[in-house]
Amino acid sequence: MSSAISSGSFLYSQTYGTALEGTTTAKLSSSFAPVINAGFAYNIDKHWSVDVSLSYMQLSTRATLTTQSKVGTVTSSTKLKLDPIISYLSIGYRF
Repeated sequence: MSSAISSGSFLYSQTYGTALEGTTTAKLSSSFAPVINAGFAYNIDKHWSVDVSLSYMQLSTRATLTTQSKVGTVTSSTKLKLDPIISYLSIGYRF
């Protein structure tokens, strides 16, 4: 990675200098994310048990970033999508 990118100096321009820097706010659109979950618990004997679960969630939202700079308001927007599959395994021992 070049030092210009890691330091952020690539954003400097001859015309604006550092005038685009300023306070930034973030706003996310409302969204609904249902979770689907399936699993089971099994008692192997009176002491040992095992639990297994698999979950899936799908979330889609829009993020808008607004920066108030010396030059004016700079707005950018992007769509965020999350769709993780989450697994869970538990082994238990009862005393």
